[in-house]
Amino acid sequence: MALVTGASAGLGREIARQLVLGRGMTVLATARRMDRLEALRDELPAGSVAILGGDLADPAFRDRLWTWALGQAGRVDLMRWAPGHFAREIGREGSSP
Repeated sequence: MALVTGASAGLGREIARQLVLGRGMTVLATARRMDRLEALRDELPAGSVAILGGDLADPAFRDRLWTWALGQAGRVDLMRWAPGHFAREIGREGSSP
C-alpha cells in the first residue's frame, strides 16, 4: 500500500500511476483538487486507487489523512510526500511539517 500526496497533477500523479501500473500496488491518493483525484482513480483499474481530498497545510487534515490511510490498509508500505504548496512552506519560520 502506497500513500501519495500531491497526486492530482505532475510528478505525484505520475508516481501514483506508475505504482499501480508498473508495480501492481494499491495507492491511497490525496491532493486538494478532488475532481483531478477522481479522474486519476477512474483512469486506473478499479479498486487500485482510493482518494481523499484535502489540504496538507491543515493539521487536522494531516491527522485525518493518516487515520484514513491506516484504516484503509492497516499499514503504509511506501509514502511519497511532496505536496506542491506545503513543501514550499517547510523550513520557513513558524511553519511545521
